[in-house]
Amino acid sequence: MLIALFTMLAMAIFGSEDSPFLIPKIEKKIKHTITDKDRKKEILAVMKDYKKEWKALGKTKKKQAKSFGKLNKDRNADPQVLLDLFETSRKQRDELNNKLIEGRIKVAGLIIEKEWNVLMADVLEVKPKTAKKLTKAEAKTLLKQDEKIMAISDEIEAAFTDSAKKKEVTKYLLQFEDDIIELLVGSQELTFKDQEVLRNREASKERGC
Repeated sequence: MLIALFTMLAMAIFGSEDSPFLIPKIEKKIKHTITDKDRKKEILAVMKDYKKEWKALGKTKKKQAKSFGKLNKDRNADPQVLLDLFETSRKQRDELNNKLIEGRIKVAGLIIEKEWNVLMADVLEVKPKTAKKLTKAEAKTLLKQDEKIMAISDEIEAAFTDSAKKKEVTKYLLQFEDDIIELLVGSQELTFKDQEVLRNREASKERGC
């Protein structure tokens, strides 16, 4: 019944795939921007390793989401098993993310400031000062318009004849929707912060973690 909501939550937690450094066709742009042959060769070698780790992270997230989906379908799933899954998933992602951060720092050390600025001009982002951020009210409206959410409400209406139980289940559904809205709105701020760190050529590993 709550599969759709859990799926949305899983997507927000486990993430989705984007271009490395949020720059499309990054290798092509490096080749065009970096004129020094030796540095270019070294940078592309680091980027090759970086992309391998990036793809590994994407595959790991998909596997984690699949495991979460299977467990979520089990009505009698032990809450501790879910907690253990999230803890294991977090550790796996942390390990891969650390490798990505190290690769990013290596690349930054090989690119001079002028070249860096050219590459960062292509970062896929909207400046926080001019961005129209999604408010909680807007997020709630969009969530309510989602076909899967509407279907869940209909299923609750059809599944429960006991008004007290229906009211209780609806209450938990609304609470869960509120949690998703908080997560969606909060992730915007995190994205802006990530982009600020990304654009900073001198960003330390600590800031990237």
